[in-house]
Amino acid sequence: MNEMHHRMARTCMVYTSAALLALLPVTACGDATEDVPTKTVDTSALQPGSYPTEPRNVADRKPANAASIREAIRLAESMPLAMEVDKQYVYNQSSSGKIYAPELPPQQGDSVWVENFGAVIPGLVVGWTSNAQQREDFALGRNIDQTVLRFSNPDQAKHAAKVLSEDNRKDSPAKRDVRIPGHDAAISYVTEQDSVVTWMPHDDLLIYTFVTPGLEVPPDVDYVIGMTKTALDKNIEMLAGYQRTPTDEMPDLAIDTDGLLGRTLPVDDMNKSGATEGVYSPHAALHLRGRADVLKRAFDDAGVDLVADAGARVYRSSDSAAAYRLVAALIDQLDPRYETTDAPAGMPEAKCFKKSDRRSSRFTSIPQFQCLFTNGRYVAVVDAAQIQDLHQKASAQYLLLTDER
Repeated sequence: MNEMHHRMARTCMVYTSAALLALLPVTACGDATEDVPTKTVDTSALQPGSYPTEPRNVADRKPANAASIREAIRLAESMPLAMEVDKQYVYNQSSSGKIYAPELPPQQGDSVWVENFGAVIPGLVVGWTSNAQQREDFALGRNIDQTVLRFSNPDQAKHAAKVLSEDNRKDSPAKRDVRIPGHDAAISYVTEQDSVVTWMPHDDLLIYTFVTPGLEVPPDVDYVIGMTKTALDKNIEMLAGYQRTPTDEMPDLAIDTDGLLGRTLPVDDMNKSGATEGVYSPHAALHLRGRADVLKRAFDDAGVDLVADAGARVYRSSDSAAAYRLVAALIDQLDPRYETTDAPAGMPEAKCFKKSDRRSSRFTSIPQFQCLFTNGRYVAVVDAAQIQDLHQKASAQYLLLTDER
């Protein structure tokens, strides 16, 4: 595909966990006790419909891709955020946080896709992608894609670099090949649009980067090459801390932490293409959505130490006051297309929204309806296509987080 299609494909993907939006702590100062909701939830009025209200033991019904998802999240914990490459890249893209595995191979439109991936590129263990841009509108600033694929051995990583780079040239011809200083193993070239695309095998890993220039005329290709070097340097530095789980031990990985995933609504259909659910450390969760810089400040302010992402999103903060601040911060940065709507019966403090007809410069798809609420130290975010379904999901998720009922 050509470069414009490449950029649109990775920016206009359907949301997978759109509630992990950019956020800014708006009540981080002052007396925290003033932030705690005063209205109580009437659990007798909650209407969860057919959604589960009892915690599940995820180990008992582990999907086939569960171990791969967990190992990919472990890889993400050692990958740099774009803002750790350069502090200006703070707007995560909708394609960021995508997981790859033999059961979840790259799809057409992905940066590392090739037809019949598993047949022509053997040995994939897991992978992770993290994409960001300098401005909210991707067309107005510089962008950076980072993908790391882990293979069974270094030769397979080298083979993948060769195959993917050769295939990419068919749809995105090279203006000229370039050398990235300090990275002789990298296969890198300048595209016809003056972006720099790179595949670099490193031990059993393949590090892929795609860096675009800004709007300057003429394009500053030297900047793009320099940013590519910085990204490769940072990936190698941080990935040195990635402790690989041997492939034969991956099925034994614990896929839940402190039962948080079991207390989060499950994904409706784990057989659906791209469906994942897992528990993330704060750093891994920062790869997902929104503005990573303000999200990190909010996580730090609220003491977030775990994030579960499945059929809902659940954040574990330090206490109830911190949870309420986190909700306020999430709301402060909601998509401008949202307007308020009714909360579920029995949940007067829930903050619920529906998508309006207002125009927005944001390209990302957003859920039709969304609710945010707290239960003790937990913050939950649920979304749905219909308001009745939203209310049922919110009710069920609240009950899942309730210790005694």
